[in-house]
Amino acid sequence: MLDFQQKKKLRKAMYSKVVLFILSISALFLGNATWNVYQKYSEARQNEEIVSNEIQKLQERESDLSVDIARLNTERGVEEELRKRFGVAKKGEEVMVIVEPTVLDGQNIVDNEGQKKGFWRSLIGIFTGGE
Repeated sequence: MLDFQQKKKLRKAMYSKVVLFILSISALFLGNATWNVYQKYSEARQNEEIVSNEIQKLQERESDLSVDIARLNTERGVEEELRKRFGVAKKGEEVMVIVEPTVLDGQNIVDNEGQKKGFWRSLIGIFTGGE
């Protein structure tokens, strides 16, 4: 009979308001901690995606740069780069300057200086090689 009374006292103590309150507070703290861990996890996953995209871009840039370096290691590549950047020519070569063609401005043709020409004047200029 003693076991039955001890169990009853134990059950009464476990279901008391104080114990239930302490268990509720503990559950709230555990839930809050779990939520914080979940938020950190989702943020870490987002950061991982951002970093992996950045790594991919950097690897693509690295491959582009290695191609450029390989091209610049040849004499022809260096020559092409010098011509492209500085507009230089070798001795004996001539540089051609290409002038934009005249454009139509409504009914009139505009020459390179921005002056308007009439239709007949521009037509005569084609045959005479000038204005």
